[in-house]
Order: sequence, then C-alpha cells, then structure tokens
Amino acid sequence: MPHLSLEERNRLLGHLQAGVSPTEVAKMFGTTRQTVYSISSKYLEEGTLKDRPKPGRPRVRNDQTDEQIVTTYRAAPMRQVLSYSAEIGVSARTVVRRLNGVGLYAHRPAIKPKLTANQKVKRLAWAKEHKRWNRAQWANVVFSDEATYVVDSSDRKIRCYRSKGERFNEDMILEKTNRGYGSVNVWGGIIGHQKTPLIRLQGRITADAYIQDVLEAHVLPFFGERPNSTFMQDNAPPHRAILTKDYLAEADIPLLSWPAVSPDLNPIENVWAALRDALKHHPLPLNSDELFALLTRVWDGIDVYPYVSSMRRRILSVIDANGGHIKY
Repeated sequence: MPHLSLEERNRLLGHLQAGVSPTEVAKMFGTTRQTVYSISSKYLEEGTLKDRPKPGRPRVRNDQTDEQIVTTYRAAPMRQVLSYSAEIGVSARTVVRRLNGVGLYAHRPAIKPKLTANQKVKRLAWAKEHKRWNRAQWANVVFSDEATYVVDSSDRKIRCYRSKGERFNEDMILEKTNRGYGSVNVWGGIIGHQKTPLIRLQGRITADAYIQDVLEAHVLPFFGERPNSTFMQDNAPPHRAILTKDYLAEADIPLLSWPAVSPDLNPIENVWAALRDALKHHPLPLNSDELFALLTRVWDGIDVYPYVSSMRRRILSVIDANGGHIKY
C-alpha cells in the first residue's frame, strides 16, 4: 500500500470531517479502511498528522554521492553492490539504503536468451508480417515444443526445519529412489482450446527420433482431424533438419515460419511455466514415472486458450520493442 503524503492525509481527514464514510474515503485514496481509521485516530490523539521524528542518528548527507549511486544503478542495474561500495568508499548497506530510498529494490532478473542485432531485425520483420492475423487464424495453429522437468525436486527447493546437530536424524532425511531418477523430457502441442497428448521423450532427440516418436506417432494423426491447421515448431536442430522438413512436406503439413531465439513468442512456453507452478501444489514425485504421471494429470487439466489468444499482443509487443525482448 503506497504511503500517503502529509497533504493527502490532510485531505483524507477533511473528507472524514465532511461526513464521507471511511469506506468511500479509502476508495478515493486507494488505501484500506484500517489506514483511514489510523489516520483519524492519530489526529484525535496527537492533534497533528505529521510523521513522528525517526529514531537513531541522522545520517550525514552527501547529495553528490547519493546521485552517483542512483545514476550508476539506473545505467547498470545488475552491478554488484559489494564491489561498487568498495569502489566509492561507502558501505554496501549505504548503497542499498540509497537505492531503496528512490524505489529501487533487489529482485531476481528475468532470464531471456541473448538476441543479436540480426535476430532482432528478423523478429521484427516476422511480427510485421503477421501483424494482421486475427484470433481465429492464431487459433488454427498448433504451437509445439519440448520441455524438461527434474525429478528430484520438481523444480522447487525443499526446506527442512530442524535444530543444530539434527541433520542426519532419520526423520530429517529426504529419501530418494534411484529407479527412474533424473529428468523427464516431454513434447506437447496446443491449438485453440485443445491440446495434443503430453508425450514422454526417451533419450537424445535426433531428427529420426523426432519424426518417428512425435511427428509420425502423434502430429500426423492430430492433423488428420484438423486438415486446415498449420504446424509451428521452433528452430531446434531436430526441427530444422532437412529430413524433418522433407517429412512434413510429404505429409502435407503446412509449417509456420518461425524467427530464431523466440521462445517468448510461443504461447506453449507459458503453458510449460504454468505446469511448473502447478507442480508445487502436489506431493513430491520420487521418480521419473511418478513425475510424468503427475505432469500428464496437470497437463490434461490446463485451459490453453488464454495463452493462444495472447498471440496478437505478443506480435504488437515485439513491434513496440523493435524486435527486442517482450514480457512473455
């Protein structure tokens, strides 16, 4: 909840004194009723709405250093605090306080693949080419991809709350079985409101394996029921292999062109993320068979249309970003 300035608090009090209900005042100022009551009580008890003096020793101000810190992190937000604080002769805590004072807080950075200038140009050109596609057209595309899920923790960290010296107590140990231990590779496709089955991939995915285990076994029958659809796959080596392209051409499966290094344009990537988030609400699988069974149950229950229907927004975002990264 944003902190109300002294001027806003005085205006809020004026509305209360004019007979406006606390609920309506809270809505007007974008705050809670509890905050409204607290401000009213403070005025009744202290006769003022000014903040109390902060305890502790007042800091020695150095506006030039403050401005330097903020300017530096505006230009290089991932600079390491410890090395930078030593460089300018202040404590790391001071740097953090100055940054927090202007609303800059530490967060985990978004992870995106590196884009070259040429790749940005091609992404932009692709987005402009498909700018006029409507939802019905995008809902006729089968978006496909592979993903990997880890058995040991289903991509989450487990914590054990114990006392010192209890690490190896029997009930403090998480036991794992070696049967099926490792990771689970899966393939899936989404189109409109529908999904393909979630397919478990075994071993290294070569062009031959991709054709036999995915295209021939699942994509071809899926397209048999949807003859007017278009197939989307990214530019992974098994996908762009001549063998794969020849198979798709012979099977008369239309292929959507796809810009390199563009997972943020593929809505199934967000389905994979939703799958990972959903796993956190289930008991931890002990082996790859249990994990795949759980993945399949979660996959079957996900509504994919909201992700597919975001394609136009993705396209416009790429154009606004001049081919650069987008928020998806």
